[in-house]
Amino acid sequence: MSNLDVVHFARHDPAICLTTGLFRSLSKGLRKKQMLGATHTMKNGHIRFISPELLGADDLRVLQAIIALNGPQGCFIKAVDKESHGYQLLTDMERQGDAVTQDVIAVFTEYRDLARLIGYAENAGYRTIRSSIERLSAVTIFAHEGSRRSSYQLLSWIPEKTTHNPRICLNPRLTSIIVNKRSAFVHIDLNEVRGLRSDAAVLIHQRLCGWINNGATRAVKLDTLLPSVFGDESTIPATLRQRRCTVRKAISEFSKIGWQIQASKNRWGDDIYFIRRPSLRV
Repeated sequence: MSNLDVVHFARHDPAICLTTGLFRSLSKGLRKKQMLGATHTMKNGHIRFISPELLGADDLRVLQAIIALNGPQGCFIKAVDKESHGYQLLTDMERQGDAVTQDVIAVFTEYRDLARLIGYAENAGYRTIRSSIERLSAVTIFAHEGSRRSSYQLLSWIPEKTTHNPRICLNPRLTSIIVNKRSAFVHIDLNEVRGLRSDAAVLIHQRLCGWINNGATRAVKLDTLLPSVFGDESTIPATLRQRRCTVRKAISEFSKIGWQIQASKNRWGDDIYFIRRPSLRV
């Protein structure tokens, strides 16, 4: 049995899954035309994400695969580690504030393994995955949680010298979620993600996983899902019609991965979906 045969799920950060505008559906050329700036507000603070480039659904899928691999295959790098690879990854993480004393987790993997988890052809995903890793490593996070203040990169990475395969380190917050030091996390089934065809469906899937527990049902307005795909809101009628059409098509994909979707309308005529998420697969 391959080590990948036991990798089915990502234990994800709710802040990443629920931040509007962090990932979005990107038209050609848009990625480099805008800077990323997105904030997630929590009961005890907020988390701010900034980057020189926007992130798309392709980057979202790469991050999910990296997080999933770090579950069974990750290894700890101590905050004071001076070993060559570990020290370089810690340095590139650019930890500040309370994050300086926190350990992180890293995985040494191959591009073909990431390609398999994402659903790419093993020999065709190298450039796409490497580009996504580079974009993800450019994201800086500023976290204010209660009295704690910290900043760090979303991830850091270095290529292995001979094979050029990536050594990838996840930030302290993601590390604490993966190793079960935080009770709140989002369970992402990678088999489901691979079963979705459109970028919009992949983006909506992550958002719904952050909202709906396994085996539970929730009513969601169609318009509530629009920002999770497009990263912002619009009041232009033609734009709204186009976006609603995109989301309706994306939602129709969910029945193929075991989700139950019932469309309805509320008393004001708004489109409503009653969405039941499958029970946890083991």
